[in-house]
Order: sequence, then C-alpha cells, then structure tokens
Amino acid sequence: MLLDWIYQTLPLRKQWRFFCAIEPDMRLAWAQQICNILKPGGELITLMFPGFREIVNLPEWLGNLSSLQELYIVGCKYLVHLPTNEALQCLTKLKTLMIYECPELSIERSKIDHIPFVKV
Repeated sequence: MLLDWIYQTLPLRKQWRFFCAIEPDMRLAWAQQICNILKPGGELITLMFPGFREIVNLPEWLGNLSSLQELYIVGCKYLVHLPTNEALQCLTKLKTLMIYECPELSIERSKIDHIPFVKV
C-alpha cells in the first residue's frame, strides 16, 4: 500500500492534528501510533499546544525533542511557565517559537534568547 511505503520511507514527518480534538482516553494510543509511523532516526520538527485549557506548565520532556524546529503555543489560558532554562537550551534546532493568547504566561527572556524567531 502507498501509506505503508510512505510510513516506512519518510524520515521526516509533519503531523498536524489538534491534540485536543482527540478523546482523552485515546491520546496515549495516538502518541504511540506517531512513534510507530515515524521512521527510526526520523525527526519531529513541529509541535503545537493548541488550547490546552488545563495546562499550567509545559512538560520538561520538551527538552528531549532535539530535532524540534517549530513550537507553537496557542490559547493556553492557564499556562504560567515554560519549561526550565535547561530544557529549553537543549532545543538547539528550534528556530521558531510562537505564543498567542496565553494571558497568564510569564516569559523569562533568558530562556528563549537562543531562538532566532520569537513571536509573543
């Protein structure tokens, strides 16, 4: 099948799915499926946190996503903190950080100075 070939062949994948649109009890299975279809050695280059109303802190494991190039945080009304400076400094390929409609978020500029394009 064409999809099987695509999933086995492509080293790079951009997944545009609104996590909040996935039923909460299905989110772990969705994340596992993404891991399964990402070719070994493949890279996750874009991540979006859209409208997570319940999230207060972004997870520290973001620092493990060393291939991440774009991070979008939108409509997280109760988000207060980004990950630690140590976690964010591990994102050496991150070129774009866009944050919109996160009224409670306090941003320490020293955490994001290494990112070339930041829009808050």
